[in-house]
Formats: sequence, structure tokens, C-alpha cells
Amino acid sequence: MLDFIPVPELGKNRDKFLAKVTRTVGKGNWFWVFAAKNKLYSWEWGIQFYEDAFYEFLRRDINLLKNICSYSDVYMINRFDTGSGLDYKKQLQRDEHYADIALRRCMIRFGVTFKGKNILDLNETPYSQNNVPFHLPHLIRKPDANKSVRSWLGSNRFIAVANTVEDQAKLSELLIKW
Repeated sequence: MLDFIPVPELGKNRDKFLAKVTRTVGKGNWFWVFAAKNKLYSWEWGIQFYEDAFYEFLRRDINLLKNICSYSDVYMINRFDTGSGLDYKKQLQRDEHYADIALRRCMIRFGVTFKGKNILDLNETPYSQNNVPFHLPHLIRKPDANKSVRSWLGSNRFIAVANTVEDQAKLSELLIKW
């Protein structure tokens, strides 16, 4: 039987939470998914929606894009987060950080690069995942006051538990995949 576990704000508890899920349901029996309306999206699609919100945010205000280019790089939690580059799955520290990766990827989509000398901490800036509005707010299950990308990630991300081959096949059929 397929089961879905809502994913709380993980922060520093990410590794503990995932270890507990793995202990409980078994390695290889759980998968990241995003749920919106009556559809299930693969992890890749869910994180692409997240990135697209940053893209739309920068597209709507070119000055924000120009400003971010004036830095050498961006980070969300830890200066070492820059080592993740463009890879969402490369989370080098205990905390999840997707906004910095999304912004780097958006810059490539716009064809621009970092040109400055200082690194930008995204917290308390317009680029924070708390401040960037999600471009498809009607899809957010539990929107925060800003209808932010953080609320998309926090309320639409689930772990799908599929213990059997049959359940995994069923999940595969349900997912809108990359």
C-alpha cells in the first residue's frame, strides 16, 4: 500500500529524519514527491517548480538580477554551501539549501554570471526563499502570508513509501515525471 508522509521543516534535523524514515520503511522503499491539487510530481519536477519561481521573480525585476550579478556567489546557510554549485542533490552540510542553487541555475538561464568580490548571504534579502513569491500560488497546499517558494517546499513535499515492487510500480504510474 502506498503511503505518504508529510515532510516537516527539516533544517538541521534532515539527516536524522531521513535516517528514521529509512529505519522505519527500509532503504530503497521511500521516494521524494511533490503533491499539488490531485497530482503527484517527481522530485525533479517539484524542485523545477521551485527554481522557476526564482526565475519569474528575477524576470519581473531586472534590477534584482543585475544586483545579484554584483556578488561573487550566494549562500543560504553556510558559506560552504557554494560547493553544491548547480546540483540540488549535493547538500554538503546538515541543512537543506535550495535557494542558492536555484539562483545560480537561474543566472545561467539568463546568460549572466557573478562578477563581484563579496559573497551574498541570502537570508534577510529579497532573494530569501521566505520572500520570493511562488509563481503558481494556487498549487501551494498551505501557503504562508507571502505565498513563498518556502511554503511550496514546506507544504507540498512528501515522502512516498512504497514497500513492494507493486507499490513502486503504482507510484511510478501516478507520478508526473521529468
